[in-house]
Amino acid sequence: MRKIKAKEDLKKKGRVFSCNHCRVKGEAKYLKDHLVKDHMKPEDIPFRCPICGEGFGRLSSAGTHLKMIHSKATTKPAGKDIA
Repeated sequence: MRKIKAKEDLKKKGRVFSCNHCRVKGEAKYLKDHLVKDHMKPEDIPFRCPICGEGFGRLSSAGTHLKMIHSKATTKPAGKDIA
């Protein structure tokens, strides 16, 4: 689970929201992903990675995941064919 930044740091970027299910606080975009990972039933998760099935609350988070986690595995080395 990601570490949450200090409350002061979050206030600089935007409004701080609290999770209705636990004591986690953060920006709205963080809390949406937090709710999906920690509190939603698997069948209710809105976005899933087509490669590994990990769930995300935002489409942009799913896209970032694909680029950061799976792009290395699917990118072939320059000048070489994958056999």
